[in-house]
Amino acid sequence: MMTRKIQVHQVDAFTRERFTGNPAGVVLNADGLTEAQMLAIARELNNADTAFILSPENDDHNVRARFFTPRTEAGFVGHATVAAHYVLSRRHDAPRHQRQKSKAGTVDIEIRGSGEDRSIAVR
Repeated sequence: MMTRKIQVHQVDAFTRERFTGNPAGVVLNADGLTEAQMLAIARELNNADTAFILSPENDDHNVRARFFTPRTEAGFVGHATVAAHYVLSRRHDAPRHQRQKSKAGTVDIEIRGSGEDRSIAVR
C-alpha cells in the first residue's frame, strides 16, 4: 500500500482572534482523493465546510477547489475560500493573485497586506 501525504488545517475565517469567526477545514494536496474520501475527511473534521485544494485543470485558473459539508458537496463556500487562501498565502512563494475554479465557477483571489495584517479578497 502506498502512503500519501495531505495537509489538513483548521482555520477561523473572518477573524484575527482564535476560536471566533467561521471555522473551516482546509485540505491541501487533495489531488487523487476520491469524492468519498473527501466526504469522509469533511465528516471527520465536522466543520460546516471543508475546502479541498487541487491542481488546476487548464490555463484559465491556477488553483481548483472542491467544498464539502459533512453530508454533501457544495458548489462554492466563501469562508472556506478565505480560509484556504489564508493557508496558501503563508507559503513564502505564494502568488498575490490567483484564479480559483470550483463547481460554481471561477473567482479572482487577491492577497492584501502581509504578515498578521494580510487579508483575502474574493471577487
